[in-house]
Amino acid sequence: MSKWEEKELSEFFSQYNDILEIKYGFTTICDFIKQHNSIKKVLDLGCGSGALTPFLAPIVPQMIGADISKYAIELAREIHKDSGVIFTYPTELHHYTNDIPFDTVISAFVLCTLKTEDSVRAIFRQVNSHVIKHGYYMTLDFNLDAIGIDFGPFKTGEAGKTYRDGNTLLTTLWTKTGKPFSFHDTYWSLEKRIACAEEAGFSLYQKLIPHVPNFKPPFIISVFKKEEEL
Repeated sequence: MSKWEEKELSEFFSQYNDILEIKYGFTTICDFIKQHNSIKKVLDLGCGSGALTPFLAPIVPQMIGADISKYAIELAREIHKDSGVIFTYPTELHHYTNDIPFDTVISAFVLCTLKTEDSVRAIFRQVNSHVIKHGYYMTLDFNLDAIGIDFGPFKTGEAGKTYRDGNTLLTTLWTKTGKPFSFHDTYWSLEKRIACAEEAGFSLYQKLIPHVPNFKPPFIISVFKKEEEL
């Protein structure tokens, strides 16, 4: 990906109409954190321009956002400059742990961007190094049982098509002004994610499935619990 494409993509995601993520994804994550009083320090890994920041920053004493994209971090710092949240790169996270790991790490729509099984394994190992024992790794992703459904702001994959781990998923998003943008995600089954998590010292703790009246939920939040150090 060129720097120009990376900048364009970061700006597009910052304009995405995330009304469904807010209602059925971010709110569910926040409810989980509110129910676990021990969660004080949170890492938003793959934070983009900081979509989760307005929801998490008011309920946790310390929050860090990290992303590999220079342009996403610049946008996040500009948009959320008064939030008290620090935005940095994954390679710089050791500067912010101060020998105290994170209680919870959150990744929203990150696993689906990873193209290889090794990269899925790697992110679980990375999270293991940043989270306390018995801490949580929460992943927000599209509902694999709702592939091909046009939810309005987004559509992932083709209805009726069978996908296997590593297959490409065509995803289309729409901005608040109705402008569409398409790109390719990758299909990783829950079974594959659990296997990679277990290799990295995690177990599946809970699946949080938002209730959507008369419709399939667009997202599922998988909560993995760290059981052992690597």
